[in-house]
Amino acid sequence: MVFDQPLVTIFPSGNARLPIEPEVLDQLDILSPESVPNVPVSCLTAPKVGGFGRTAQAACLVDQVFKTVEIVDIDSRLLQLDGLDTSLQAFLSLVIPQCHSRCGSFCAAVQLAIR
Repeated sequence: MVFDQPLVTIFPSGNARLPIEPEVLDQLDILSPESVPNVPVSCLTAPKVGGFGRTAQAACLVDQVFKTVEIVDIDSRLLQLDGLDTSLQAFLSLVIPQCHSRCGSFCAAVQLAIR
């Protein structure tokens, strides 16, 4: 229970590309390079992002919350937390309805965002 221990991995910038979904990887030999999605992690409202990509986005949002909590200036911290709250609510309002159509695909993303 060491809270000051840094994470093992470094989170990518918001411009980093979302990981490719397993279903797309299975079809890479028949897909053209143009048909492979190129969605940045920061694009929370992008349509047709699968569970793996949404989980990556949720993990990045949680990382932003952890970094924001460490801000010393209370006014700056509260301002950034308010913005993150809005982002998390928008993210959940997009992902939760998708849970009904593809049972189990978005559970990890929802769990991380609620955390």
